[in-house]
Amino acid sequence: MSEKRIIERLESFENALSRLEEALTKEIDDDIIIDATIRRFEFTFELAWKLMRDYLENSGIPGIASPKSIIKSAFKTELIIDGEGWIEMLKHRNLTAMFIMKKQLLIYIKALRRRTSYC
Repeated sequence: MSEKRIIERLESFENALSRLEEALTKEIDDDIIIDATIRRFEFTFELAWKLMRDYLENSGIPGIASPKSIIKSAFKTELIIDGEGWIEMLKHRNLTAMFIMKKQLLIYIKALRRRTSYC
């Protein structure tokens, strides 16, 4: 992965993060807002771990495949500062498809608002 491509991915991530932060400022009293916020989180998280993977590979740390192992390696190499927070966001990302009850979604979005400071 070239440095130019990593910079492009970083710009995409920054744009997605900005859009997620925007969604997190909205009142969560509408199902469309809830759905949009969750989708923006999923998209932003996917960009984040893939950007970490590309950066690590470009830095000479190849062969890391799963998001969890990438997060752990990013923490070990001090690419990120809160490994536990990122693992928690990974767990939330994995659960988003399983949320059925609106109450659970509201709890999740409130937790997500606290966690965006790790990005």
